[in-house]
Amino acid sequence: YSVSSREFLNIMHIAPDLLPEWSGDRPAFEDSEFVDYDAVYAAKTRAFDTAFAAFQSLPDTHNRRTDFAAFKAARGETLAQHALYDVLFEQLPKDRQTYAGWQNFAPEFHDPNSNASRNFARDHVDRIDYYAYLQWNAQLQLSAAQDRAKAAGMRIGLYLDLAVGVVPGGSDVWRRRGAFADEISLGAPGDAANPDGQRWNLLPLRPDKFDGGEDAEQAFRAALRAVMVPAGAIRIDHVLGLSRSFWIPDDTPGGYVTYPFARLMRIIAEESQAAHCIIFGEDLGTVPDGFRDQMAAYALLGCSVQMIERGHHGELLPREAARRLAMNAWSNHDFPTVAGFWTERDLAWREQLGIGLGSLPHEREQRAQDRRDMASLAGLPDVPDTLSAEDMAALQAYLAGGASLACAVQLDDLLLSEDQPNVPGTTSEQPNWRRRTTLPLEQILTDPDAALILRAIAAARPQP
Repeated sequence: YSVSSREFLNIMHIAPDLLPEWSGDRPAFEDSEFVDYDAVYAAKTRAFDTAFAAFQSLPDTHNRRTDFAAFKAARGETLAQHALYDVLFEQLPKDRQTYAGWQNFAPEFHDPNSNASRNFARDHVDRIDYYAYLQWNAQLQLSAAQDRAKAAGMRIGLYLDLAVGVVPGGSDVWRRRGAFADEISLGAPGDAANPDGQRWNLLPLRPDKFDGGEDAEQAFRAALRAVMVPAGAIRIDHVLGLSRSFWIPDDTPGGYVTYPFARLMRIIAEESQAAHCIIFGEDLGTVPDGFRDQMAAYALLGCSVQMIERGHHGELLPREAARRLAMNAWSNHDFPTVAGFWTERDLAWREQLGIGLGSLPHEREQRAQDRRDMASLAGLPDVPDTLSAEDMAALQAYLAGGASLACAVQLDDLLLSEDQPNVPGTTSEQPNWRRRTTLPLEQILTDPDAALILRAIAAARPQP
């Protein structure tokens, strides 16, 4: 979620063994509790270097070479500058390859259009081609995944994500400086995800630059197109920011800044129609009055997390109260897994990390009631101490039988995992985005417990 660019892909998602120019074995990694990203990056980089060298040896008339030339021509200067950024970044000393990015470049390279930048690009054509080659293959592999999904019978296929912002030193800001605010961090006031509030260290687009094709609109449209084209559906992270964003200047508490909501919604609608892509907006947190009504007017679907959908007295709401124009799920990546919610693993983490300590006693009392309510809603005969696969199947089937147009279940919940993948507002305090699944991806859907849960969902889900 801390992206350099919303217009280009993370090349580390490329599967090296699927590159046509790669002839080695699939990279193998140590079977550790957490993902070692340094080791992954090093192994993949070695594979990419080898594959690109083989690609360069192909004759100019080879179909792979002509297809790559067509890709570069189609993406034009935008791709060339993004690849130039990557080359400049990799030449920084290791201790300066940080989120500060271009701010650590020599001053003459702070502008991609400077004479120094242009001269550097002419002197490093092959390495710029290397990063363009990786973007091309990332796009090809993502499109191939969507083609396979559709061929397998999925009506929608891939569900991708548009990050809420970009890092201050990333490629997007370097290339489109006038589109982004400066010395600001996006964030959120205290809410159910993190009672102490959040600072995301991401830059927002400037709301005063959305007028008749100005910088921010161009950047926003480009980001939407990049994520929509290979997808059947996307989720706009923190869609509340289309109306107002919580800006945190350096060393101040922060406050809301208003955005041209109607203009942004028209842009999203236009791009959605052009790409034939369904849009979900992550509308969780402090929701402005009337915002969800405005979303519904555009048929922009929301995201409901059942464990935080509450009535006037703090009680869990039944599925009948869920919004129709929404994707409903018990949880998502920013909240406890269902099994972890049940055993209060999230509250134990909160206590250990010192997050929202004042409300913990009340939340533990509420959690006991939540377990009783969830067991009753799902028809469980008692309130177990931990959830079995049969219990999870009943809970997921209950939610799937509701009226929301979409429902979701996390891989973590198929695997009965108790630890959530991400705790908002933390970085090194908790192993965010580093937890391995308990089974390899290829085995999850054939695991007996996961298959039991999925069959229960399919049986309960209303047919279109």
